Amino acid sequence: MHAFINVHTHNMADKNALVNFYEDFEHSGTVPYCSLGIHPGYPDKASYAQLEASAGRRNVLAVGECGLDKLCATDWSLQETIFRQQIELANRLDKPLIIHCVRAYSECLHLLTTAKVPVIFHGFNRNLRIAQLLLDQGFYLSVGAAVFNPAFGAVFAALPVEQLFFETDDRSDLEIGAVYKRAAELKKIGVESLILQVEHNFQKVFNHAR
Repeated sequence: MHAFINVHTHNMADKNALVNFYEDFEHSGTVPYCSLGIHPGYPDKASYAQLEASAGRRNVLAVGECGLDKLCATDWSLQETIFRQQIELANRLDKPLIIHCVRAYSECLHLLTTAKVPVIFHGFNRNLRIAQLLLDQGFYLSVGAAVFNPAFGAVFAALPVEQLFFETDDRSDLEIGAVYKRAAELKKIGVESLILQVEHNFQKVFNHAR
């Protein structure tokens, strides 16, 4: 069986995973693959200069998580400034963006018009209307624990597998294999078929043969 790809986790022990760092960027060299970004909720954890100095490493496959969050205390103009900087950095490095978005989809979409790289919205758990807005832009959706929410089941079933990824985020109690299994059940396809599709998506987005 092929491996379960976990496109967003904060657990450094996860295998076949992109480990996300939003602080201590110097530790990012200790994992095979990772993403680096300044989280909108924690702009004081790392500076843009630190990010810029570290994001070019070969094991850093993406910039993020970055984005906009209307529920965090960070000043809105600061959030927008930091997000713009990271979009520009991703463009310059030709690395995908992993987006954190909370109640700010229209604002994120507006700023992402300047993105020239693939975009993944992580932790997606919203309705089909919002999903379609993102999918129509060619963006990808990464889904985690939401697959176990009955209210999200019908939305997930309608999402195209060609634009999907899966994740565990910061849930240490959540196994990525369980996410794939439930997702395959909702899609009414085999787990192995889903794994192969996500591998294809990964290679397309990250241009990185596993």
